[in-house]
Amino acid sequence: MPQAVWRGSLSFGLVNIPVKVYSATSPKDIRFREIQGETGRRIRHRRTVEPDENAASSRPPSPQDEGTIRSGNGSDEASSAAETAPPRGVQGLEVPHAEVVKGYEVAPDRYVTLSAEELAGIAPEQTHSIEIEEFVDLAEIDPVFFERSYYVTPQPGTGGERPYWLLRQAMERAGKVGIARFVLRTKEYLTAIRPQSHVLVLETLFYADEVRDPRELRIAPPVDVPRREVEMAERFIAALSATWDPGRHEDRYRERVLELVRSKGGATEIVEAPAPSPPKVSDLMAALRASVEQAKSDRAGGARARRRRDTG
Repeated sequence: MPQAVWRGSLSFGLVNIPVKVYSATSPKDIRFREIQGETGRRIRHRRTVEPDENAASSRPPSPQDEGTIRSGNGSDEASSAAETAPPRGVQGLEVPHAEVVKGYEVAPDRYVTLSAEELAGIAPEQTHSIEIEEFVDLAEIDPVFFERSYYVTPQPGTGGERPYWLLRQAMERAGKVGIARFVLRTKEYLTAIRPQSHVLVLETLFYADEVRDPRELRIAPPVDVPRREVEMAERFIAALSATWDPGRHEDRYRERVLELVRSKGGATEIVEAPAPSPPKVSDLMAALRASVEQAKSDRAGGARARRRRDTG
């Protein structure tokens, strides 16, 4: 049984539906480990400081340097301290995890450092609620905006099944998807919630400034194509047309890698903090009526405000 990655409520208007969210995909990419060829032991990477080409102190101390330090002081204690406490930031030395901070590059090799406390102070609030803000036509969202898919299911025993299926059916009949914000772990996502045959699907979306404008590619302008060539291409498309069956398409490279592993004698969960107890769904029809009236009131209020601005 898959583990839910999130628990909370899906809300539209005054209706709250206790739900669970599951990953809809499970990538099976081939992952290799780095090992030493002779021994078969894992290779480990260490956190080390980059060389500073502008500072002579970035190189490890040489025996001559250590001798200079000792002879300059003449004290056994001073030479012992010099040997046991090398300067911080020396190239090649491993950096303790406690000394590692986040850095945002503002110019080549120039960083603004941000502490864990500073980042925690501006992190999105863990609301345990997915609130639908508006409904739009699915066809209006270019698939390039889709990032990752999740299944949204009602939590059993909470009375949420009925409003869940009501929302799914209503969106399907209206041809709409819900746009909402969703906080998973420490990141807030823009999402589209759409009906599928047996479940609601939550699609995380790229923000507008994350999608590149294809006009930046300087594609050649459209050219006139003879009609007979277009018709021939249409006949070719018709000849290859089929019903989409994802099971017919396999990752052939992955299969070849696994077969190679088998030929050489090899055999080929996200834990979330407990969410607050979801509320019971009470009078669904009353909540729907109140939601409709509230939406009408909000829209009317917005229209009056716009008229006042226009006439003011």
